[in-house]
Amino acid sequence: MINKHILVIGGANIEYILKSKTDIVQGSKNFVDIEELFGGSGVNYSLRLLSYGEKVFPLLFVGDDSTGRQIYDKLAPFGIDEKTFFVPHLQTPRSTIIVEGIHRTILSQDSNKKNIFQAFVGKRIDEIGEVGSVIIGHIHNDRAEINSKDDILSTLYILEHFKDAKETLVYANFGTSQLEYGFKFWQKHLDKVDILQLNIHELTEFLSNGTPCNLDCLIKKIQKLEINMIITLDKFGAIGIMKDKKRDFLWHALSMMRKTL
Repeated sequence: MINKHILVIGGANIEYILKSKTDIVQGSKNFVDIEELFGGSGVNYSLRLLSYGEKVFPLLFVGDDSTGRQIYDKLAPFGIDEKTFFVPHLQTPRSTIIVEGIHRTILSQDSNKKNIFQAFVGKRIDEIGEVGSVIIGHIHNDRAEINSKDDILSTLYILEHFKDAKETLVYANFGTSQLEYGFKFWQKHLDKVDILQLNIHELTEFLSNGTPCNLDCLIKKIQKLEINMIITLDKFGAIGIMKDKKRDFLWHALSMMRKTL
């Protein structure tokens, strides 16, 4: 029987959401609605799946500090073990998100200057063993400015570890720290990902290489790469492209994620 546990690896932070009904005018006073939330891909996926009753191992970018403790308190009611939750010597990031209509500007504060997440991820994966599904979100500690040639990116470590696990579904939703390496860097690793999810803006930047490319153009490129892809389109849902070219669909991304897991 396949182990149905889901391994979630990704970011965690506290988010200050500033919402403006009009464009922000620099140098002037702007009136906004302010909301404080706990976010990051790892937190979001973990909370949603745990709320659905799924069995989840969250490996999150969380340190044992005041912000990290608040994040842990959100997950603790689901039976998450405090002893294995916090990443040693890590400071939990914070983000401010400015929302102007359909546009989102994210300002991230991350004072971690060393690649300390990969060792934690490797240790926990070895302890956990087999899982049914793996979700890889935005891993802040993969950003290029803190990784030397001798460092192993956490994302690459995860993909390599599960590449031969035939009964484990690998679902990747990369963030800016991973995407900054560019398509050429990731192309040789995409065969290790069962489903890749990006929003339309991220995908355009990822695949177009500075050349204008509309949605139809992007879909053709994905089909040529022969990968399973979900393109999220904000409030318009998502487009899924399956590599067998027989099961393309228009669906809500979260519903598809639950179906595939």
